[in-house]
Amino acid sequence: MSVLTKIFKRAGEMCKQAAAVMKLTLVLSCMCCAASIVMLILSNGPGYSYDTYMVAIELSKLPQALLLVGVLGSAVVEDVRGN
Repeated sequence: MSVLTKIFKRAGEMCKQAAAVMKLTLVLSCMCCAASIVMLILSNGPGYSYDTYMVAIELSKLPQALLLVGVLGSAVVEDVRGN
């Protein structure tokens, strides 16, 4: 059984609250990535500065931390729900 199949099977067995935490975290991470890409594209235009570029770079690093917090939160919800 492949690793992805195991991951999707486990994700399907989560309770609704834990799945909602993961879904919202994933959506927020995708939005951060999209905003970062837009800011990187626009940072070369007129009226934008080095600060805009640096915000875009930091915004591109944020989704990793968000997903980590989402996974931990989802695991906590699963653990509390199981008791």
